[in-house]
Amino acid sequence: MKLSPEEINIINSILFINDELKGYSSFPAVLIYHLPSKDDFVNKPLLEIRNDSEQWMSQNWNHYLFSDILHVINTLEDRGYIYIDKPKGATLEEYIIENPDIIKEIPKLGKRDKMTSAQLLRHKYANIHVYPSLSDFKLNDYKTTEEKQLEEAQKQTKAAQCQTKILVFTLVITLLTPIGESILNYFTQKKEPKVKVEIENFQDIPQNSIIYDSEIDSTQHKYN
Repeated sequence: MKLSPEEINIINSILFINDELKGYSSFPAVLIYHLPSKDDFVNKPLLEIRNDSEQWMSQNWNHYLFSDILHVINTLEDRGYIYIDKPKGATLEEYIIENPDIIKEIPKLGKRDKMTSAQLLRHKYANIHVYPSLSDFKLNDYKTTEEKQLEEAQKQTKAAQCQTKILVFTLVITLLTPIGESILNYFTQKKEPKVKVEIENFQDIPQNSIIYDSEIDSTQHKYN
C-alpha cells in the first residue's frame, strides 16, 4: 500500500489523537477532520473538543482535505487497523431521515456526491477505535505485514543470488588456477644458459698449452 505524504500525515494524526486520549477506548472520528492541538486536549473536555470539530466540519464541508481523510479512514477500516461504531454503507437519504436537521446544519451538503456526503456524515457522528496494529504499521515504515514479508523475501533472494555468484566465481578461479599456473610456467620457464668462455688475458694460460701455427706447419712437414 503506497501512501502519499498527506496520507501518512493523516495516519499520524489518528495516532496522535489516540495517544492523547489513552483513557478512552475510542474517540470521535470528526476530530481527525479538525485536528485539535495538544493544548486543546489539556485545557478542554472531550465533549467541547468534539463540538468545536463538528462545527468546523459543518462550516468547511467542501474542504479539499476531506476526500483524502475519507479515503484514509476507509482504507484503514477495510484493512482492519481501526473500527468505526456507526454502520457503513448507509445512504445520504437514510441519514437525512434519521436527522432532518442535517440539511440545515450543512448547507453545502448538496454540493458533494451522495456517496461521499453519506460517508462524511457517518464519520461526523461515529467513534473510532484504533487497534495496536496501526502503531505497528507505522513502525514498519507504513507497510503492511504482507509487504514487509515480501520485502524481506526479496532481500533474502537478492542475498542468495549474490552468494551464488560469489560461489561460482570462486569455483571458476579455483579451477582455472592450476591451468593458469601451467601456462605461465610454460612460457616463463628458464632455459639452460649457454656457457660462454671469454679469455681476457692470454698470459694467464700456461705456455705449454698453446699451439702456434708454426708448430702445426712444422709437424705437417715432418710427416710429409
